[in-house]
Amino acid sequence: MSPELLSLHPEAFEDLRRSGLSDATIAEAGLYTPAPGDLPQLLSARLVDQVQHVLVFPYDDRGHGGLWRNDDEFVRCKLFPPVSDGQGHTIRYYQRAGTPPRLYIPALARTALADPRVPLLITEGEKKALKANQEGLACVAVGGLWNWQAGGRPIADLDRIDWYERETVIAPDSDVWTRPDLLQPVFALGKKLEGRGAKVNVLKLPSGAGGAKVGLDDFLCASSREACNALPSLTLKHAAFSRTHVWWRGWVKRKEDNESAAEATPLDLLERTESVRVLHPALPDPEDLPGLGLREPALLDEAVDLQGQIGFELLALGMGESEIAEDGAAAGLHADSARFLVQLTQPACSRLRPAVIHRAIRSSHRTLFRSATVFTAANFSGASRTVTARGGGTSSAA
Repeated sequence: MSPELLSLHPEAFEDLRRSGLSDATIAEAGLYTPAPGDLPQLLSARLVDQVQHVLVFPYDDRGHGGLWRNDDEFVRCKLFPPVSDGQGHTIRYYQRAGTPPRLYIPALARTALADPRVPLLITEGEKKALKANQEGLACVAVGGLWNWQAGGRPIADLDRIDWYERETVIAPDSDVWTRPDLLQPVFALGKKLEGRGAKVNVLKLPSGAGGAKVGLDDFLCASSREACNALPSLTLKHAAFSRTHVWWRGWVKRKEDNESAAEATPLDLLERTESVRVLHPALPDPEDLPGLGLREPALLDEAVDLQGQIGFELLALGMGESEIAEDGAAAGLHADSARFLVQLTQPACSRLRPAVIHRAIRSSHRTLFRSATVFTAANFSGASRTVTARGGGTSSAA
């Protein structure tokens, strides 16, 4: 198939071919080159002036048609040509400012998220994950070795996967074994997943001629899936990680010391059993809260889907009685439950601090297509009661 039929610039098409991606894989993943007029919606103004075109990797399983669709769609772009950041580094990939890292999950891997019997690979970069899935290996990808976390906390997409007893293989590029700074985030991710019940190993890809870096896609282009399965796969207890393990223990302790010394954050308070738990649909702009309340049933429904639960506790934030009743009804909340919300929140509305709520949303790193977690430190009598709501709209999960 020609690049034009796939809505790709010829240079982007050749780049995908070098990773061994077939026409079917490219089309299924919805990869495309956007029209020049769409670049300002994807890139910063500085980058728009420096690139010739970009290759877009959609993250939310949507069709493309070669055109930019929605402002709330999460994508990453490969830049052609790469751009200098002015500080000695090269920018090859870009995602819009203010968006947190995401986990790239191709179609095959998506079907295995809830089944821990299926082994799962984790690599760095979308093309590598696509090549592995093309070869029948369920594989997800982080955008960078540290991009499994944001703000010191694991990204929300990791919660979509059932890790219990799952055979999990992290497949970094071959150069991590000679770069302690690169092996550290690999090890830290492995320990985090072990803490969730995964059986973690790290794949040791061989270097290329003259010590050239080899990625998972490079290896699978040159060798078979069976050859990949036969590569050394090291547990986190292997001697190769002895120095990294020492670093990791110090890293964890420093994090704990910093957290204990720092003033409690909104998310810290949220995790305490004595704090009131509040889940609110993701908002286009944190500044719209409070006051927006439950006006978006579709977002509420989406939040339920993404949280993997049918109902959740709701607390109206600074809304009056009429707003609670109207918005509650719009969200499918029973009138009795709406009245209970009024009784629950009226005494404490004056104590809610919007600035704290906004900060909680920002620090949660959960924006569109996720539920944003917010809280109030006020303890309400009867807060253990649960008000269950179901969204009245329909939406697609991220």
